[in-house]
Amino acid sequence: MQDSIFLKNDNKPIMIYGMGNGAEKIISTLDTYGVKVSEIFASDEFVRGHSFLGYKVLKYSDICEKYDDFNVVLAFATHLENVIEIIKKIKIIKVLSLIACISVYITF
Repeated sequence: MQDSIFLKNDNKPIMIYGMGNGAEKIISTLDTYGVKVSEIFASDEFVRGHSFLGYKVLKYSDICEKYDDFNVVLAFATHLENVIEIIKKIKIIKVLSLIACISVYITF
């Protein structure tokens, strides 16, 4: 998969934005391609000090403080306008369709 090769060879930390079934599938597939996820984060107002798949869930602001540059893989879908506005503010350089049958799209 071309996008997984990009992530593997880019050498930037890989952040998963979101939790749930989609994130589980994406992380599992990335692992299959040898792509290591660095951190998982959620929108600041959704973080309550919990963990997901063994990762401590961080706030986006924590990620920005900890890393200068990174790739973000969006791992959920939403129709909620306030969440879409949060997504638009995040440094998502390239929207990746990572996995056949788990495509990631954002319409702006």
